[in-house]
Amino acid sequence: MHGASAVFVVQDGNKTACIMANFSADFLTNYITKTGPKNVTFSLPPNAKVLNTSSCGKENASNPSLVIAFGGGHTLNLTFARNATRYSVQLMSFVYDLSDTQIFPSAISNETKSDESITDIMADINKKYRCVSSNQIHMKNVTVTFHNATIQAYLSNDSFSKEGLTFPPCSLFSDWAWRAR
Repeated sequence: MHGASAVFVVQDGNKTACIMANFSADFLTNYITKTGPKNVTFSLPPNAKVLNTSSCGKENASNPSLVIAFGGGHTLNLTFARNATRYSVQLMSFVYDLSDTQIFPSAISNETKSDESITDIMADINKKYRCVSSNQIHMKNVTVTFHNATIQAYLSNDSFSKEGLTFPPCSLFSDWAWRAR
């Protein structure tokens, strides 16, 4: 099960793209109902939007971030960092709202929960990386599975680089970092 792939773009004040991502994603978590715990899997919908809280970052003041919103108060946030030769997804976080009855029917709580994970997703500057296999990021209470993912930050020409590698056997996002070395 996974939804349609979508393209997400973060632009600076001049409308120049600094982050681009193209992927579909599924989320697996559990919540409590009157009858006990229940596992739920749901997909990032094709109408998910990049929030204006996304940012290209400011030199030494903030890191670039891609914040994607969907459904009744759910957000996926990828925060990037770089050095002279590589960029990485430094932190991934997911916020989900149990009051969304479409995804969490019969939840006994209506609280908003969050989860995050440090990642080792890493790529060379000015290169895109594409993984056609499914990649799972395990957080404490949520597993995010990316499908057919292409991600690039610190864009130099307002679009995905023509240079990059495709990794058909990716099983984890960390494979990207290992194979890029």
